[in-house]
Amino acid sequence: MRNISSINRNKEKGFSLISVLLGGIAVLVSLAGVMTLVDSTTGNAQLAETQTLLISSRNELRKLYGNPADYTDVTNAVVIAAGVVPRSAIVGTGIHNPFGGDVTFAVDAAKKTTFTMTHTDIPKGDCISLAGFSYGEWVSLKINGADISQVAGGVVALANTSCSLALNVMVWQSH
Repeated sequence: MRNISSINRNKEKGFSLISVLLGGIAVLVSLAGVMTLVDSTTGNAQLAETQTLLISSRNELRKLYGNPADYTDVTNAVVIAAGVVPRSAIVGTGIHNPFGGDVTFAVDAAKKTTFTMTHTDIPKGDCISLAGFSYGEWVSLKINGADISQVAGGVVALANTSCSLALNVMVWQSH
């Protein structure tokens, strides 16, 4: 007759395959949640940095040129030399937005009293957010070549249509 203690010793010890699989799935679900949160936080930071770049650059250029302004010589080289943009936006001899796209400053050919600030590679969702940002403070805004009206309530609707690409080009005009 076998005793009970020898039977218990023969049973395998450890985790079953099902417990290991369930634990692995729980870990993967947790990691997916963390990655989504990190991605969302990074996107929000890039949007906020772009908004800061737009406003601070515009304000610094206005201070640099005075009133009434003649922006005839506005170029990226002038903007960089004058310290108009933060050092973090300068890459080599160019200026980049937080999304990695190019930023270009230029005089408006039609009106020497206004300048344009062009940002490339703006993701669709951020393009829509930036279109409504600082509403009414810009002379004009173009998205992928389309003029966006600065009319209350119309900006977001027009931005939804105009920000149609995965990466968009936005051109702000200011005086």
